[in-house]
Amino acid sequence: MGIALVFLAGIVIFFHFLIGLALLIGSALIFTTHYRLMIDLDQRVYHDYVWIMGMKHGKPASFEKIDYLFIKKSHTVQNMYARVYTTTLRKDVYDAYLRFSETKKIHLVTRESKHRLVKQVKSLAAQLGVEVIDYTDGEGKTL
Repeated sequence: MGIALVFLAGIVIFFHFLIGLALLIGSALIFTTHYRLMIDLDQRVYHDYVWIMGMKHGKPASFEKIDYLFIKKSHTVQNMYARVYTTTLRKDVYDAYLRFSETKKIHLVTRESKHRLVKQVKSLAAQLGVEVIDYTDGEGKTL
C-alpha cells in the first residue's frame, strides 16, 4: 500500500501539489509504522509499543517472570459484498501469546500456517528460556 501511495503521489504532485504532498506523508506513515515488543530480562521490563516515525507510543511495564509461550487456534470470518452476491470466507488462524507470571499475556503474532508459527515461536522460546504450550486442540501440550 505504501508503494502504491508513493507512486500515486509522484504523479499527483505535478498536478495538485498539496494532494501529492498529503499522499507522500501518508506513505511515510505507512512505511515507518511498526508494532514492536522489547523485553529486558535483566531489568524485568517489557515495552509493548507502536513505533511511528521514530516515536514510541506505549508504556513500559514490569514483570516477575515469563511463564511460557502458548499457541491457540482462532476462527476468522470475512464477508465480501458485491452488488449481486455476498461471499463469506471462513478460516482458522493460529495466534502466539507470551504469558507473564502476573497473569498478563501479550499477543505476539498471528499466522495461517501452524507449522510456520511453531517454528517462529520455538526460536523465541529458546531465546527467552521458556517452554511452548500448544492449546490448538483444546488441551495444553508442551512442544
